[in-house]
Amino acid sequence: MYENILLPAKQTIRNLISKTQADIIVIEDIQQQNQNVDTYKKLAMLMGVLLCLFNEIDKPYEIVPPSRWKSYCEIKGKRRSEQKENTVIFAKDKFELEDITEDEADAVSLGWFAANTLDG
Repeated sequence: MYENILLPAKQTIRNLISKTQADIIVIEDIQQQNQNVDTYKKLAMLMGVLLCLFNEIDKPYEIVPPSRWKSYCEIKGKRRSEQKENTVIFAKDKFELEDITEDEADAVSLGWFAANTLDG
C-alpha cells in the first residue's frame, strides 16, 4: 500500500538531487500532531526511505527539528496555524515571493536556516 507512494517519492527525490547537484540535504524532523498516528507513521516511513537514499548516494544530510529553524527565522505563534501563517509572511517578506503555499514557505525558511547555519 505505502510502496505506491514511497518508491516513486524516492525516485523523485533522487532525480531532484541529481538535477540540482545538492551538496547537502536538509530535511525537517517529524513530529506527531494532534494525535494523528497515521500521518506520523507515513512520515516516519518516508523519512526512513529518504535516509536510505541519502546513504545509497553518499550524500550528507541534516535532520532539523522544526523548532530550531523556526527560532532562527523568528517564527512566532502558539498554535500551528499561527506559525504556518507567520512562516508564509516571513518567506514572502524575506524573498519577495508571491502566492506561495505553506509547505513552500516552510521549505524556503528551512533552506534559509540551513544556508546560514550549517556547514556543508
